[in-house]
Amino acid sequence: MYRGAPPPGGTLAFVRTAFTNYPGDPMRPFLRATAVLLVAAGLACSDDSTAPTPLLLLVENGGFESGDLTGWMKSVTTLDVADVYVTDAATGPASGNNIPAPPEGTYGALFDQDGPATHILYQDITIPAGYTVADFTASIYLNNVLTDYHIAPTEGLAVNGSEQNQQFRIDVMNPGAAVDDVGAGVLENLYQTDPGDPLSENILVTANLAAYAGQTVRLRFAAAVNEDFFQVGIDEVQVVAD
Repeated sequence: MYRGAPPPGGTLAFVRTAFTNYPGDPMRPFLRATAVLLVAAGLACSDDSTAPTPLLLLVENGGFESGDLTGWMKSVTTLDVADVYVTDAATGPASGNNIPAPPEGTYGALFDQDGPATHILYQDITIPAGYTVADFTASIYLNNVLTDYHIAPTEGLAVNGSEQNQQFRIDVMNPGAAVDDVGAGVLENLYQTDPGDPLSENILVTANLAAYAGQTVRLRFAAAVNEDFFQVGIDEVQVVAD
């Protein structure tokens, strides 16, 4: 997995032989997860000057272990109490509803409200040119107290109109677009709740964002809530370029 010792003051680079030479190896997911931990810990290194470009972790504070939204931006629209919280509590700060512990570490981000609200959490990332893999993962907790999901047909993420709007989505965005855009500014939708989906569940969302190599894109997590309580937990957000 790694070999040699890092040169004094040198940059640690990951040896990717296990990924590039054996793409069909059933151990590949385990090796990738281990490599991410090694890179995050500053332990993965190489003494091979011909090694490929190093594994890169592109999302800042994706586990929210800073205890705040360092690296992230938010937008919240409400007439009541609502926010994007970073919390380790067992109940929602606004709703008082029970929430599970984050899947990793101490903290996680939480969309919580006690009335109609639009929650948006986003971060701009640059995927360097030359990378053929940019694996996106995010651990998501959903708790929709309503009996179903609804997607407003014409009002986007707004919650103060006449349309039912109870939804959560994850998008790759053009950074120049409005943060609440659901039209041309959306480059790719990575996840969307739909009517009939389970109302309370933990999910892992994955995607390969290599198509955006050489570009800066925006990762956006958004919820529209105008019918009943809807808690969304977000944690372990990563984009690993390989």
